[in-house]
Parts: sequence; C-alpha cells; structure tokens
Amino acid sequence: MARERKFMNPHEVPQIPGTEGWERMYPRYYLFRRDNPEQEKYENSQMWFLDNAHVPLPQFPLDLYAHEMWWVTMAQEANKTYLIPGAKGIDQRVVNGYVYISPLVIEDPQEIKRREEIFHKRAGQYYMNWPEAFDRWTKNMDKSTEDMKSINFIDLPEIEPESTITSKRGYGESYTLLKEYSRFWDIVYLAWQYDFELMVLAYGAYMAFMFTVKGLFPDISPETLGRMIPVLDTKLYRPTEELQKLSKLALDLGVTDAIMACKKWTEVPPKLQQSDPGRKWLQEFEAARDPWFEMNTGTGWYHTDPTWNQNLDTPFSNIRSFIEALKAGRSIARPKDEVLKERDKIVGEYRSLLKKEEDKKAFDGIWGLTTQIAQFPEDHMWYCSHLHRGIFFQKMRDLGQIFVNHSVLQDKEDIFYLNRWEINQHLYDLIAAGVKNIKPVCSYYMPEEIEKRKQFMKKFQEWTPPLALGTAPAVLNEPFTITLWGITDEKIDTWLMAEKVKPEKITELKGIPASTGVAEGKARVCLSADQIKELQSGEILVTRITSPAWAPAFQSISGCVTDFGGVFSHAAIVCRSFKLPAVLGTSIGTDVIKTGDRIRVDGEKGIVTVIERAKR
Repeated sequence: MARERKFMNPHEVPQIPGTEGWERMYPRYYLFRRDNPEQEKYENSQMWFLDNAHVPLPQFPLDLYAHEMWWVTMAQEANKTYLIPGAKGIDQRVVNGYVYISPLVIEDPQEIKRREEIFHKRAGQYYMNWPEAFDRWTKNMDKSTEDMKSINFIDLPEIEPESTITSKRGYGESYTLLKEYSRFWDIVYLAWQYDFELMVLAYGAYMAFMFTVKGLFPDISPETLGRMIPVLDTKLYRPTEELQKLSKLALDLGVTDAIMACKKWTEVPPKLQQSDPGRKWLQEFEAARDPWFEMNTGTGWYHTDPTWNQNLDTPFSNIRSFIEALKAGRSIARPKDEVLKERDKIVGEYRSLLKKEEDKKAFDGIWGLTTQIAQFPEDHMWYCSHLHRGIFFQKMRDLGQIFVNHSVLQDKEDIFYLNRWEINQHLYDLIAAGVKNIKPVCSYYMPEEIEKRKQFMKKFQEWTPPLALGTAPAVLNEPFTITLWGITDEKIDTWLMAEKVKPEKITELKGIPASTGVAEGKARVCLSADQIKELQSGEILVTRITSPAWAPAFQSISGCVTDFGGVFSHAAIVCRSFKLPAVLGTSIGTDVIKTGDRIRVDGEKGIVTVIERAKR
C-alpha cells in the first residue's frame, strides 16, 4: 500500500492577527469552508500547492480575475471538450491572499481508457491540422486585442447630451456605461475561451512527448528532452528583439554616445531631437512601442508591475546594456543555429538507437508534433500574461477614475482592492445615484473598507505561506502540473522535507535539470524586476520564476536556479536558448540561497550546491 503523504489541513491554517474578515475580499467559491461537510471532505482529500509559478505574492481581489478565467476554461477543455485521459483540470482556493491550486486526477483505469478513445479522436483533429488551428487562434487573439482596446468607459454627464434625443436611440449614458462594462467582461472571457482551445492540447502534447520518449529511453534526462524541442521564434521574444534592433540601429546611426550619456529615458528625446539621425532613431523607438512595449516587468499577474510603456526606463536600461555588449564586440543574439544543430544531433543519436520500426514511427510522430506546437505556449504567454493583461489593467484604471470622480474611491488604483463582482454592484449603485445627482451609497463606506483591505494585504505579505496543504495524490498525471509547474512525486517529498528542516541548514538542493552544463559563482537572488538591474556579469540568477521581461539579463548571467517551473517552462526554454546551465523547480531555492553565496549549478544532474555562505 502506498504511503499517505499529508500536509497541513487546509481548514486549519492559522488566522493572521489583524486580518479578521479578510475572506470578504474574495468570492465565496475561492474559500476553504467547514460549514458544509461534503465540501470539507473533498478539500481535505486534495493536495493544494502554492501557485508560486504565477503569483508568489498575495493576489489583489481584482487581479484574481485571470485565475478565475483559466480555472474554468482549462477544466472545460480538459474535462468537457477533449477529455484528457488522466485529469479533469485544476481547482483553486485562496488562503490569506495566496492562490493554491489542486490537480484533479483520475485514477480509475476504466475511466482513463474510456477518455483515451474520445481524446485521441477529438485531439487528433487538431493535431492533424495544427498550422490551420494555430493561424485561426492567432487571428482570434489579435481580434480580442483590438476589441479590448475599443472599450471606452465614460463618466455620466451632468445632463444628457442633445444627441440622446436627436439620435432617437432611446437610451441614456447610464446604459452606455453599464453596456461597456458588460461588453468588456464578455471580451475578456471570450479571449480566454479562445486561448484554451489550444492550450490543453499543447501541454498534452508535451506530456505525451515526455512519456513516449521516456518509455523508449528510460534513462534520458529532462534536460535532454527539453533540448530536443527548442523554441526559437515566438512573439514572446519580439520585445527583446525590438530592443536589440534599436541598439544596433543606434550604432549604425552614430547616436550611441548621446544615448549612453543619458541615465533616464526622459533625457533621451531632447538630446536626440537635435539631429536627423537622432530623430530617425526616436521614430523607430516609438514604432516599436505598440504593441511590443506592453511587456510586463513582472510575471504579468499583478497590476502593480508596470509595463515597459508605463516605465520607459526599463527598456532604455536594456538598450544601454545591449549597446555596451555590441561595443565590446559581444553578440547579443541568441545562438539559434547552434541550438538547432545541437537539437538535430541529439534527436539523430537517440533515433539511431531504436531498432524497431514501430518505435521509430512513434518517436518521429510525437517529436514532429511537439516541435510543431512548441511555439504556442510562448505566444500564449505574450497575449495573456502581457499584452491583454496590460490593456485590462489600464481599462480598470479608467473605470477606477470614474469611481474617484464620485468619491467612492480615493485613488483609481484602489479599484484593484475590489473583486469583479463587487465592482458590478458598486457601478450600478453609482449609476442609480448619478442619474439623481446624489451620492452613491457605497461612497459612505468604501473608502474606509479599502483602507482595511490595504492593511490586510500588507499583513498577507509578511506571512510565510505553506508550500502545500491537504493530501498528495497517489498518482499525479495532470499535464499542466507536471510540465508547467514541474510538480512530481519527488518534488512533493522535497516539500515535506522543507517543513522539517531549516533553510539555513540545507546545502544541497535537487530540482529539474532543465539546461545542461555546470556553472559556479556568486548567487544573486532576484524576487522582482527592480532587482534585476543589480545582476552583475557572471553571477547566477536565483529567483522564484523568470519573467520574459528579464530576457536581457540572460546575456550576462552564468546560470539560473528557480523555485518553480518544469522542463518546458519559460525559464527552461530561455536557458536552453542561451545555453545556460539551469536547475528549476527547487521549491525552496530562494529560501536556502542568499545573495553573495557561492553556489554550483549542475544542469545535467539537477543539483544546486551551496559551496560557501556569504558573510552576513
């Protein structure tokens, strides 16, 4: 009988003093509850792990919308549309502001077999026509982008404009405001529906590739599997590539000295406007901003992380780094040809070991399919974690300003302390009062409530959340959990160990060997985009999870260690692209390793060793 692996009961997480009543910030369906025995029994039987991969910090109520979107759409595609054989999707809960997720696995062999037949028939229709499906998906996502941009929240007028009568439209501006709000959420939800049409299939293919090749070559490493499927051309790389183009253009136009003389972006336009080459460079800079500067400086899941367009000092700093590299004679391009040559060599060597024709056919089929779909997850991240998220946050700020105009909120940023269902109620309250020129009811109590919620969030950030809650499954076969979060049985054992051993006593960490090679050097722990600028050449980046906006940092580091991420996560793909040793999914790397520690990263074995502690 398999041993039962248990973490803290999710219903027994201690209350943080001073946060009594925090639960009202989130929808009821996001909370662990004991008032229903059946619900409590279900929640206790599941393993809930901290979603550090996306949200390592407490989640603002409105920011949680994205989790609500993928929570439903993922399960819909996995359990209703395609019927993934071993999983029904992922469940979610919030504890003290932190998001916990649970893989819903299927263990019944007969049910798995039944679903396999349906899955292969339905998924096969997409896999056989992937280019066409991917092209349709891209067009749908581009249309969603334009639809989101078209939303315009306009405050109620003092009196209705004359056009209300002359147009004979039969409705007033209060209807227009409500209609825009409703249309906005319709666009957002539809975009996520479009997105997950292919998402489950993409990660399902990744998982099938891993299991098929592992079955043929039991001793093959995760890192080698990753090198067989490099991702080289994707929209997610375009923002960085645009900065590289601008850096090269600066050299060609002879304006690098003027650019390097500036410390802040605001200093650049006045200086470059003085010459034709300078004006040409500024024109190209402006042309790159839409859409590529909608790159979020964090993971993309927090409204508090600005985009490049909101803080031009970030892309400007990266341009300066690229110019320095070019002047020093270093290449700033990813070694695509080398990566492809290495891929072909590895694939050829392993294929040559196969003796049976059916094995070769199985290998060729799954490798060809996975290579074809590999671009999708990265393009998905561009749309959903960056471009669409940036538009969403800006539109909500526009709406927040309307609430400020009517004294419901003191600052437009305060709207993010409300969940999406509360906003709908308060908006109707505002309209009902606005058409009568009186104060909305929510204006009497919301400012005080927002201040309480700000205190809740502050205390949440001071709390150390458990890595997991509940009961670990006997079999873990949910594709996203394995390929994206990098959760394995060994990882679960690591979490259990972490609960018993103090981080400062640990000198060796095990993770996923995601990119080959060995690097030894000084560690730099970066938990936010602001800390990336502190990275020194040759240091080893240690972080919870990488962000695409950090791509320029990979030009100078010698290795990478993350708490979360699987063999096909963003960090794994980028590190293999730059040929950097990487060990991912250590779970507790940022707790064990401190900036200044000398560490060794073995990207072949998946081991990180603390060689020497920095003096504190």
